[in-house]
Amino acid sequence: MSALPRNRYIVMPPWNSDEVVWNPYDMSDMPVPDCAYLGRTFIAMEREGPFRDLTFYITSRLDTLPSYGSDVIAIVLSDEWCRIPRYTFKVRAIFKTYGTSLDVNWRAFFRLNFYELSALVQDLRTLSFGLPYAAAFVRDFVRQWILRGTLPAWRIYDLPLGYFRQISVPFVAINDRQFDVFFAGSTVNRKEQIRLSDRLKPKFISRATMLKALRTLAAKQPQLAISTTLTSGFAERTADVAVTYSQQMMQTKLCLVPRGTSLETYRFFEGIRFGCVILAERLPCRWFYDGAPVITVADWRRLSDLIPDLLADSEHLQSLSEASLRWWSERCSEDAVGTYVARTLSETLARPAQLLN
Repeated sequence: MSALPRNRYIVMPPWNSDEVVWNPYDMSDMPVPDCAYLGRTFIAMEREGPFRDLTFYITSRLDTLPSYGSDVIAIVLSDEWCRIPRYTFKVRAIFKTYGTSLDVNWRAFFRLNFYELSALVQDLRTLSFGLPYAAAFVRDFVRQWILRGTLPAWRIYDLPLGYFRQISVPFVAINDRQFDVFFAGSTVNRKEQIRLSDRLKPKFISRATMLKALRTLAAKQPQLAISTTLTSGFAERTADVAVTYSQQMMQTKLCLVPRGTSLETYRFFEGIRFGCVILAERLPCRWFYDGAPVITVADWRRLSDLIPDLLADSEHLQSLSEASLRWWSERCSEDAVGTYVARTLSETLARPAQLLN
């Protein structure tokens, strides 16, 4: 029989309006795939923190929650547009994946190429989506300031994406792994035929450039074990596919992490969790990315030079893999993030709630 949590957890799946009361200690019952990571994080949080009788809403909704109050904590998922929830001043705290700040690609003005301009256009479009939410936040902030006579405390905290249907598999040392390079993912977000509008988006441009570079590298150095699997969209990662994906990731030396719709992807955390060496584009400024042992790739066309050099030095590869594992353990693992949430909540609960009605 599963243990009972000290707090109340309610999952609000994005595909319907139902609310599911969830016990994180029961890993056989996961209303959404993110619960695999979040469940273990909540268990670590409850172990670290003395609080109880709080209500946690796990949701992708930004406009309303079923209830509000000083005992309500929102866990906001899936908002790649980095918006500020409208109920910010009606709950005690919000922990949010993708954060509330956008790293706009202003570098497009200094690197005049099609990809950089495409990324800038998408970022400006994303900012426009967030403007109504930012305006509502400013309004409520000023209202709080006037009503209370003091500046309201910040109450939205960044949360890592974690892994998505990645399962645990036996560990394989980096230099014993089967694949030199691995990528599995889509170039567009849907199953239909690729349109011209898709080809103009930074996700498609980035991943198409990366895949072309890999084909060139494979032709030049056919001895390299390069594995690429193209899917028709993120939703294709079913439970069965997750088993194969996890096994392939554990057999990977270099994990390629191109951007998606957002700069942030689950693949970063899934690769670093298994001790892969991460090659990624620029990452946002978040506490769990800052200083991460990542090889930043400004241009995926450089892969044909970068990959052979990395694979040629087995000692350096081993060192990078160990750094990935340490970073996962100390910054991104369920225990590390659970401790972060517990510490943050303890500080937040020690302050007056100062909520709006």
